[in-house]
Amino acid sequence: MSTTQFTKTAENLGTTETISDVKKGSKESKMSYIIGDRCVMKMDDLLMHPDSKSIYTGVNSAKIDALAENINEKSLINPIIINKNNQILSGNLRFLALQKLGIQEIEVYIIDINPEDELEFIISANQQRVKTAVDERNEIILLYAKYSPGQGNRDSKGEDTRKKVALITGYSLNKISTIRKIDATFPSLLDEVVKDKMTMNKASKLCDVIIKLEQIGKELGLNLVKDLSTDKIGQVFKNGMITYCEKNNPEYVEMIKNGKITPQKAYNDLLSAKEPKEPKKSKTSQFSTDFADDSNICPCCAQRIKKDNKELDFVKKWNENIREYIANLRYTNNAA
Repeated sequence: MSTTQFTKTAENLGTTETISDVKKGSKESKMSYIIGDRCVMKMDDLLMHPDSKSIYTGVNSAKIDALAENINEKSLINPIIINKNNQILSGNLRFLALQKLGIQEIEVYIIDINPEDELEFIISANQQRVKTAVDERNEIILLYAKYSPGQGNRDSKGEDTRKKVALITGYSLNKISTIRKIDATFPSLLDEVVKDKMTMNKASKLCDVIIKLEQIGKELGLNLVKDLSTDKIGQVFKNGMITYCEKNNPEYVEMIKNGKITPQKAYNDLLSAKEPKEPKKSKTSQFSTDFADDSNICPCCAQRIKKDNKELDFVKKWNENIREYIANLRYTNNAA
């Protein structure tokens, strides 16, 4: 993602300056702001922005200590940016570090920004921040709530919300989809990722198992995912498949118990087969575009011939002969 410089006019200085480390949210929602003042304010007058509180919930005390030490040695290089309500838009960690140092007053930039753009500004300004999986989830969920409060797929203009969120956060489309799936299926798995007890990929695969469990439970009339814990997902899935097979396919029970077939393979064999599949369009002929892929087309009359027709083998042979004849004909003409 390219970096966009946002122009800010400091009228009291009579100059135009830029902040180059803030990225824009999207082409459709350009964030613009004007520096109304550059002044010194009391620390006690500054407030944490409510969006920041909602997003960045896990503050690393060791990181704050390291930042405080750095500021103490080199001073505050980048001023804190606030809105006209004294709410911090960029610089929460610096603010906490300054508090730890006992600083009473600091220089800040006050910007005049549309309140509707503050969420994007905060997230964009924190792209370089080291975030937890929960922080990332909070950013994504808040942006989806803003742009697609309904289905969560497209905004009011019909544009792909996921692509817009990717532009603002800098996350890949796959990462956004994965985090949304985990949040919708088993959000506590994100806490396990934060604690380094599992990877994001592992959490995603466990969610796939949980989704399958919900389908098995639906077939059995049971709530298999009730009170499910992360260390029991695999065993509950296995037991659920055994219970399902005892009722519907008893020949699979011993195979699952003895490890001759995995619960995953049993699920794919039995439950996936129940899901209706859309018929494919036939590509055999220009005349067959409106027909499902359950027929052959006679090359001479373009009539559908069902696969259960006794003359199917003959038709296949006829097709081959016609193709061969046309190929030879073209070859003869070219040679002539």
